Amino acid sequence: MAQPARSEHPDTPPRLTTSRVLLQEGDSFCLEGGERARRAPSCLLAPRPGDRVLVALTPEAFVLAVLERDASRPAELLFDGDAAIRSRTGRIDVDAPEGVRLSTRRTFEVVSRAVSVASGRADLLLGELSAVASRARATFDDAGMVAKTCEIVAERISEHAERVYRFVSEFDQLRARHFDHRAEHLAQIRGENTVVVAKQVARVDGEQITIG
Repeated sequence: MAQPARSEHPDTPPRLTTSRVLLQEGDSFCLEGGERARRAPSCLLAPRPGDRVLVALTPEAFVLAVLERDASRPAELLFDGDAAIRSRTGRIDVDAPEGVRLSTRRTFEVVSRAVSVASGRADLLLGELSAVASRARATFDDAGMVAKTCEIVAERISEHAERVYRFVSEFDQLRARHFDHRAEHLAQIRGENTVVVAKQVARVDGEQITIG
């Protein structure tokens, strides 16, 4: 197999040429003319077979840049090792009309003073969710939740609604040290069997009491 092109004198200034990638083998590329070259760290766009590239002979051959590529083929920015994109004074925007996808095999972290998400629709598929906040607020026009088990532990819960409907198919239980139910107009309890038990005092008070 042909070896990388080398200069006869190490002190000879680098020579630039153009070539086309024929084949990729690991971290090296086979170019037209039988040359083999490696991708220079400055060449962020990963070369692919068929690309026309700029090559430096120093005396090893390095691909410095991708000059031409079929527009229908995707572009890929490739780094070796850890990488960071930073702006010292401004901001960084990522904009794509067809979508943006972030993927990692390990941990995805967002560190910010504030996070704002604006979307027409959001879908979350999580194996486990843990959220810790000093305060949480949510406003919905329509909200629905389906859960096999739901457990709420709170020091105080306040609900304000015009109408509340509860449908329990099997069993409903309330245990409290004190509970107070009040109705401005009508309070009604119905059951095929109704039992009221008091250890000390059971009181029924009203201007009119009807039994039967």
